[in-house]
Amino acid sequence: MANEVVINVNADVAKAKAGFKDLKGRMEDFSKKARGAGIALSAMGAAGALAIKDFVGAAMEQERAMKTLANSVQATGVDFDAVKSKIMDTTAALQDKTNFGDEAQIRVLTTLTTILGDVDQAMEALPAVMDASAASGLKMESVAKTMGKALAGQVHQADSVGIKFDQTADFGERLAQVLGKVGGAAEADVDPFQQLGNDMGDLKETIGAALIPILLPLVEGLRNIFKRLQDMNPALIKAGAVALALATGIGLIGGPILLLISIFPALV
Repeated sequence: MANEVVINVNADVAKAKAGFKDLKGRMEDFSKKARGAGIALSAMGAAGALAIKDFVGAAMEQERAMKTLANSVQATGVDFDAVKSKIMDTTAALQDKTNFGDEAQIRVLTTLTTILGDVDQAMEALPAVMDASAASGLKMESVAKTMGKALAGQVHQADSVGIKFDQTADFGERLAQVLGKVGGAAEADVDPFQQLGNDMGDLKETIGAALIPILLPLVEGLRNIFKRLQDMNPALIKAGAVALALATGIGLIGGPILLLISIFPALV
């Protein structure tokens, strides 16, 4: 009769099950935390990039407006640096009392200086243009063009305020006539929320101005690189295109793989 060997294995599998369950829980917890951290960092990076772009864009727009005005002032034979402080003080004071931001005022001053040929007269006419804009509901830039011509004596009617001037009236007389009809309209139409928006815009310009010296060298460097890439050997460009296609393919394959890895604890 053949020998029969019976082996009994007594194992407590309860501890093994508990350990496996604990490991699974830890893996799921790690996956959730990693995903949450990744989403948070991505959101922070995107928000930061958008904020930087907004700040720098605001600062550069203000800088372009100032350069355009400087060019118009220089064309009249006046040194812009000699009047810049006065211009900034004037536009800041008017911004505090009206809905018109300093950048919009600078753009209008450029128009008035070009038409009148005198930056001092342009600054005198600026409040009248703002009042006429508030009273008529027309955009300040549009009013500046027609009002500027009327104040310069090129035409004898200001349609925005419905005034017909005497052909012999000079700049001062015409300006007084306009202010006599609509003077104070811009201050009366003031909106605190619009003023808050203007102040926030100034803050963005200030922050952006500090960022420009940091970012411009990077932009110039990237422009030089892109220009050089355009002059590269066509064969190298073709090889780069192939590499890009391969990288894209790897990304398309790797993406789903990474997603599977992220849900691995759930699969386990």
